[in-house]
Amino acid sequence: MDLELLTFAETFYVSKGYKKIEVPWTVDQDVLDITLPLGRIGADLFGKLLVGSAEQSFLQLIKEKKLSPGKYVATTPCFRDDPVDDLHQKYFMKTELIDFSVEEREVAERLEQVMRDALEFFNFFLPIRKKQTDMGYDIVDDKREIELGSYGVRSHAFSEGHRVTWIYGTGIALPRLTDVTESVKKKGYHEMIIPKAPAGSFLKIAEEFREARDAYMNHNPIMLLVELADIYGAMELFLEKHSPEISMEDVRRLQEVTRRAFQNGRR
Repeated sequence: MDLELLTFAETFYVSKGYKKIEVPWTVDQDVLDITLPLGRIGADLFGKLLVGSAEQSFLQLIKEKKLSPGKYVATTPCFRDDPVDDLHQKYFMKTELIDFSVEEREVAERLEQVMRDALEFFNFFLPIRKKQTDMGYDIVDDKREIELGSYGVRSHAFSEGHRVTWIYGTGIALPRLTDVTESVKKKGYHEMIIPKAPAGSFLKIAEEFREARDAYMNHNPIMLLVELADIYGAMELFLEKHSPEISMEDVRRLQEVTRRAFQNGRR
């Protein structure tokens, strides 16, 4: 499983205004029941139940009044009792999004914003589109129409006077995304799946580093040299867009000072 893509996803969503937090991997039965499909059961662990997604983790924190209203992103393992097939497993990794507490008049607009963020992210990997479902929306790939993420709105009263409405959505699920991408796109220069971020963004630097790492791990020194040059170019474009007063010459001068400090062992 390509766990680096989880970090890439978290970085993207943080850039969109979500706050990354750590969440529990186990929850109370009543919290699990909020989103648990009929006929499904949870997996017990020391008196708690393992989460089916971080949506349940967020809800546990909301129940305990440990989470302020806002937009959050978190990554957890997901444990399911789904039948196993090519697309479904007993456990996998997922980065989950939540936006709560949402006013009734804001629901449609804020759900649309979460969807726009996720559509932008998945479009880094392959052609995708939004598909309406009975519960909300899915993002599916264009070729096979396999669900890559689901999105919608829920509401629940945790206690008297403590009703919460939230928007939920998938940031990335692995290995679902990599499995679907590999099934619809042939390999190019790289063994790894490489997201294609926009030029001038920080994520473009991350993309080029990922390509350099792939070249290094596959013992391809010429390709590595190409990717190192691309990292330089991505850094230059990032500075031009976000800090035009700083040039790569400034970076070079700083590098010389840093190198001297490392060599002399003196700060």
